[in-house]
Amino acid sequence: APHRDDLNLIFNGKIANYDPYSSNLAESYWLNHMLFDTVAEYVDFQGTIELRLAKDYTLSDDGLRCTFNLQEGITFHDGTPLTAEDIKVSVEAALASPYRSGNLTNIDRVEVTGSLQFVLHLKAYDAEALGLFDTLYIVPGEMYTSLGEGYAEKLVGTGPFVLERIDDATSNITLRANAAYWDGEPTIKTINIRAITENSTRIIALENGESDFNRIYNTDYSVLSQNSKLKITQFPSFNYGFLVFNLHQAPCDNPLSRQAVAHALDYETINAVAQGGVGSTASSVFYKDSYGYNL
Repeated sequence: APHRDDLNLIFNGKIANYDPYSSNLAESYWLNHMLFDTVAEYVDFQGTIELRLAKDYTLSDDGLRCTFNLQEGITFHDGTPLTAEDIKVSVEAALASPYRSGNLTNIDRVEVTGSLQFVLHLKAYDAEALGLFDTLYIVPGEMYTSLGEGYAEKLVGTGPFVLERIDDATSNITLRANAAYWDGEPTIKTINIRAITENSTRIIALENGESDFNRIYNTDYSVLSQNSKLKITQFPSFNYGFLVFNLHQAPCDNPLSRQAVAHALDYETINAVAQGGVGSTASSVFYKDSYGYNL
């Protein structure tokens, strides 16, 4: 096959708001991860955290202040240098977002103590303070503040890819490689993203070779796994289905009633119908191989 330096992706949904703090769609996280960087991020299901924009950090004796030093020489897509002020604006935007603030309630504030240094002030000791930055994408503070809602049309970040265009009619997106990326220029030069909301249409595009990658649902696995032209990769997920009981209303206020429902459910049939047989029975709100499962 001829060498290619492009990648064709399919997004299962259309992103209503491209602001990195204004959506919780999986597709939004994927796009943001290509356009933006974070101070630190989780790199596996065991809770391993890797520094990204930060080069080092120190923790105060009481664990309430974490001082970060950013890497030197990192620039945004428009050439603007990354500074600690950008971190402050980004964190404050995330704290003000109904989509993101729920995971950040232990953050008190960010104090800028130098052009490349800031202090994260916490309300209480947090053994996973670094994890607060995971998917907290860093935006250029001055541009983000001045443009307001208009920033969603620019999406300037420090990430490996640069936004070339978004088609308003189709929601298709074109990205190009960031030649000045601080972590090395990507070998993929162009990413073409199509937004297809109809599942059967996505499957046809994948089987016809119109897409190099897209997310499939568990219910499609049994059919697509038989296609020798496709390579399907399975990996664990934090997603789980559950029932919610109103504990203040009978009969759900009786634990025996709730236990009866738990015993009455046919988990194997639910898995076969709802997950195409490739799901598993949850025994916790945590994935079994994730950090904290056995604590």
